[in-house]
Amino acid sequence: MNKKQWLVLIVGVIALGLIFFLTPRYKITQIDQDNYIRTEQSSALYERSSGTVKLHWEHIALYAAITVLACGILLVSLRRKNG
Repeated sequence: MNKKQWLVLIVGVIALGLIFFLTPRYKITQIDQDNYIRTEQSSALYERSSGTVKLHWEHIALYAAITVLACGILLVSLRRKNG
């Protein structure tokens, strides 16, 4: 691997970490069997809300797939052409 490929790889790993840590969380409070309250992290009520903290895995998977695809394309396009 050349220096440009290493740089793309490092930036890709950092981007995946940032995607995971910066994706907003939400809390789900179960009221009864069929009803629940979902409080987003951007809401003012998030700190006072009880319930389990969950991640938006659909957002994380989408952005991570785009990042991995872009890094893969860059890694292939930046390889050395010998001969």
